[in-house]
Amino acid sequence: MKYLKLLLILLLFLVTSCTCPIDNQTKDMEKLRAAIDQFYVGIETGNGDMVMELFADNMIQMPDGWNIKQGKENIESGFRAGLEAGFRLKDVETKKLVIKGDIAYKIAEYSWGMIEDGKETKWYRTKNIHIWEKQSDDSWKLTADMWNEDPE
Repeated sequence: MKYLKLLLILLLFLVTSCTCPIDNQTKDMEKLRAAIDQFYVGIETGNGDMVMELFADNMIQMPDGWNIKQGKENIESGFRAGLEAGFRLKDVETKKLVIKGDIAYKIAEYSWGMIEDGKETKWYRTKNIHIWEKQSDDSWKLTADMWNEDPE
């Protein structure tokens, strides 16, 4: 009986200690997915404020064929101008989404185009990697964005 009690206590300890990290990781993944969804909704609706809210102050952007841009303030005007000009995405397909502690990365393929009234949109197939960092308030901010187009 004494050993049974000890075994039950040990089993209870193991079960509770194993579920906590899984629960935290599940919550982190839910919050990360919500941030990613907000990013794409912001782009789809042309809402620069919604997208900018997700950019870390120290964000790095590595555009295809352009120089590296560093800092949210250096990225913001160009990004907003693109949204206002009709930059949009479609057919976003997540290839991999991983969280490792306070860092997460997402690899995706998608098409981008410039939507202009009265004109047919030309879509360009592209792939990217986003690196997200968990903030002290448990939110996620996009800290690095790198993309390049597929060959035609």
